[in-house]
Amino acid sequence: MPYVQTFDGLEDTPAPTWTTCPACSARVPFDLWVALRGARAGWDLSPAEVASHGLFRVRERGFEVTLAAEGGPAAHVASLVCPTCGAASAVVLGMTEFQPARYIGGVVRAG
Repeated sequence: MPYVQTFDGLEDTPAPTWTTCPACSARVPFDLWVALRGARAGWDLSPAEVASHGLFRVRERGFEVTLAAEGGPAAHVASLVCPTCGAASAVVLGMTEFQPARYIGGVVRAG
């Protein structure tokens, strides 16, 4: 799934978005900032987790970076619980800062 922009704003502005539950197909609403606060950053993922989420680990300017899409934003993996059926799922979020304290981010893939 390509990177989907769902948020453009400051970090203290609510960023409501949603994804679809892989178990029951219900809409799972969440706030991007709340999900990011509990998410695991890409650098914290094992090589097996990087592969299972379809992420890209590259070296940029001497640093190892985990991207949500090829050439895309930094990856974060959040866990969400469906309010309808209670199933837990992992959601890959992509975040890019393009000005100091101004961000573009969104759901990259869920499952």
